[in-house]
Amino acid sequence: MKAERDELTPRIFPSLRKICEERGIAWGEVDLRGVSRKRRAREERRYRSAWTISGNAGRT
Repeated sequence: MKAERDELTPRIFPSLRKICEERGIAWGEVDLRGVSRKRRAREERRYRSAWTISGNAGRT
């Protein structure tokens, strides 16, 4: 898991953020390490809900 995070954070996330910004989509990474399962599930529902409400769901 650490190797994946070490690859994503400096190399992939900046490119993904730029692509999203060019399309008018707000994007940011969320680090859920060390978060309880209950809180993680609540956070995931909240972000999924915000994504759907923003009208960006399914947008490419």
